[in-house]
Amino acid sequence: MITGAANADVAVLVIAAVTGEFEAGFTGGGQTKEHIMLARGLGVTQIIVAVNKLDVEGWKEDRYQEIQTRVKEFLLKQQFKPKRIRFVPISGLTGENVKARTTSTSASSSSSELSKWYKGPTLLEAINDFFPAKRQIDKPLRFIVTDVFAEGKGIVARGRVIQGFVEVGDSLVVLPVGDIVRVARVEHLQAPSSNGSDDPRRLAVATAGDTVQLVISDKDIDIMRISIGNIFCFPNARPPLTRTATARIMVMEDLAVPIIRGAQVVFHMHSLDVPTVLTNLIAVLNNDGSVKKERPRVLTRGVSASVELTVSEKIVMEAFSECRSLGRFVLRRGGETIAIGVIDTTL
Repeated sequence: MITGAANADVAVLVIAAVTGEFEAGFTGGGQTKEHIMLARGLGVTQIIVAVNKLDVEGWKEDRYQEIQTRVKEFLLKQQFKPKRIRFVPISGLTGENVKARTTSTSASSSSSELSKWYKGPTLLEAINDFFPAKRQIDKPLRFIVTDVFAEGKGIVARGRVIQGFVEVGDSLVVLPVGDIVRVARVEHLQAPSSNGSDDPRRLAVATAGDTVQLVISDKDIDIMRISIGNIFCFPNARPPLTRTATARIMVMEDLAVPIIRGAQVVFHMHSLDVPTVLTNLIAVLNNDGSVKKERPRVLTRGVSASVELTVSEKIVMEAFSECRSLGRFVLRRGGETIAIGVIDTTL
């Protein structure tokens, strides 16, 4: 879930409309709210809520509206913009309103019930209506490795270009190890080659937003020195490699145990999860970012705070203002999300 959300621009949240199922996922220890918070904290800005199994409820409009009201209120609290939120009623079992638009003349009586009040798009139409994400092509290259494997005499590093661009022949540095490699091939993972085969299509250049694989020579680097979560960049435009940073965090509203100085947590950023210590609670913040209270003893549910954190090993982190994907993170403890945050400065 975390890795997927970190590599996504948009999301589809599937919610069961069945009485009891929705409530179990959306209240108490249910995971629906946590999934929304994780998605938003890791950079998803657009979301479609697919209200599934509404046929079990007889396609009742009042049930759909009840779910929409409750979920939309929570999405807005997580700072999703109203125009970036869509709701679509569907039945995954029958395929109703997933691809085909329901009509009042449909043979199915249940289809007729939905068409009486729903005039919106199908799920696929809503997906195709997402706003194109803005790409930071003019910034220094940042390529996040999500998989690595050997292929013949080469090494394939699969991942996503989160900003900048990379071309065949470029010399790149692999962080945190610091080895220099040369890009022999750039291959697109989601498009067939020109001859119709299933082989990846070769590209001359990959730009921000592209999911590609970079093929490099095994003479440049041992495959064991490349790991998931490594960053490829240009040697003359390296991001900070550090263990310590200051950050602004938002503590979850369902936090069970307050956060204290020295708290041990797990720091999640894109494909990384690293043991971390909150070494300093700097201040509790107001909604406008101003200081409400300096040096708090604890952080309780729902507060915004400035903190200092130290991860167990050096990793690439950047200020959120410089690189969004390397500047946003999630803190978890005991398998539960306790805070989401952004990096202010690296130390």
